[in-house]
Parts: sequence; structure tokens; C-alpha cells
Amino acid sequence: LKEGSRVHSQGVGRNRLRSLLVISGFALALMLLIGAGLMIRTFAALQAVDAGFNPHNVVSMVVSVAGSREADPARRPIFYHQLIERVRSLPGVQAAGAINHLPLAGDLWGWPFVIEGRPKPRPGESPSGVYRMVTPGYFGAMRLPLVRGRDVSETDNATAPGVVIISERAAKEYWPGGDPIGQRISFDDDKKDPPTWLTIIGIAKDAKQDDWSATPFPEVYLAAFQSHDFLGDSGSEVASHVSYITLVARTGGDPAAMAPSMKEAAWSFDRNLAISEVVTMDGVVA
Repeated sequence: LKEGSRVHSQGVGRNRLRSLLVISGFALALMLLIGAGLMIRTFAALQAVDAGFNPHNVVSMVVSVAGSREADPARRPIFYHQLIERVRSLPGVQAAGAINHLPLAGDLWGWPFVIEGRPKPRPGESPSGVYRMVTPGYFGAMRLPLVRGRDVSETDNATAPGVVIISERAAKEYWPGGDPIGQRISFDDDKKDPPTWLTIIGIAKDAKQDDWSATPFPEVYLAAFQSHDFLGDSGSEVASHVSYITLVARTGGDPAAMAPSMKEAAWSFDRNLAISEVVTMDGVVA
């Protein structure tokens, strides 16, 4: 009886330990399930975020003219035009254009500007926007819609009046309740008189910039072939840092498979051209 009593007591202790382990196991499993569920829900919410543009079937690469004969300001605009046209003509390419910095993957430059007819802002209170320079075809290649107005065109060149497209956020923030189409802005500092005015010709849908979950900053898109900085003939500090073009092409199939043909299209002009940052927009978003 004494021996049986001792064994029974040990069995009760083992059962209690087993129950404690089972309860602890269920509690940990429940925590993991809750964490996994929240992670899946967050991931689904991130996948549902509207980028503003369509990233599918888009490939991009940076082509630098630094150190090549195409760096000559007299040759650069001709080269950029011909390069974009050659990429457009590649089999499988549906649309192509270029920008200074790719959204999400490229640099983010902020630039202050003044609005014509408004009092001079106090230091640090000037309106500003993410500074983009785009060629004709960029908005079509990215499928970044214009909600109002028109796109930049081939006629928006260095001899034509300056134009600019702004984002929805810029329109709401700097022209609340008003119509920015036809208004003029300038990025010149106080030293230039008179300033170079750019007429707002369109409003683009807000697009993600450098943070997938953040609200985009106000954004401005200048016509690249009107920008002396982009073309390398302004002599400014900005021009010395913009000796490249970011090609963007929309394809009918696998965008990564188009990258070698795009490289060869660039090298057909000059084998010394440096090509970097070859990415698909799906890869950038991921």
C-alpha cells in the first residue's frame, strides 16, 4: 500500500507537469498564430497599396554619358532622343521614356520654387516638390495617369516656353480649391532676374517615391529636353551631377529578358557608356 501510494503521488506530479507543458505549448502556438495572422494581414495590405503607376512588365536601367563622347552638351540631347527611339523600336517594347531618378529605386531630390503673383515667402517657407525631369513617353511607359491636362511632348524643347507637370498632392497643397493649370512657377533663386517661368500643363496622379507606405510628397515633373541641367549646358552644380538618363521600358513579356537588348541598344552608340541599376519595377516594389 505504501509503495502504491508513492507511485500514485509521482504520477500526479508527472500529470501536472505534462499539463503545464501542454498549456504552455498551446499558449506559444496561439501567439505564433496571432503573429502570423497579423503579418499576413499586413502583407496583404501592403500588396493592395496603389503605387500610382503600374509596375508590372517594366524594366529600367541607368545609362551614364560621363567620360564618353555623348557627354558633350551639343551631342547629349541628340543621343538621348535617339536612344529612347531605338529602345522603343525593340521587338517586345510597348512604350519607353526616361526620367532623372526612378521612383522607389532612385534618388529623391527636393527643390523649392516660387509661384507667380504670390508674395515672396519667408526663408524656409517656400513651396517645394520632389524634382523630376521626364521625357515624352515616360508617363505612358509607367502607366502613370494624368488626371488633368496634357503630357510633355516632343515640341516641349529648349526653344519652346517652359512647361511643368505637378502631382495631385502639389495641386491640393499649393492651390487648394483653385486650378493650377495655366499657373506659372519658377525654380530660379533670387539672383536671376527675370526668373525662368514654367507653365503648369498637367496634373499627374500621386506616385510612391521612396517609402511604400508613406503619403507621397508634392512632386513636379519638368520637361527634360527643356532642362539645361539635364542637357548638360547650364554650367550649374546640378548639371555636373546629372550626366545620366534612367531608361524605362514597358514590355509585352518578361521585362528582365528585355534588359540585354536595351544594353546593346545603348552600346550601339558608344561602347564606353556605363550602364547600371538594371531592375524590373516588380523587383523594386518587392
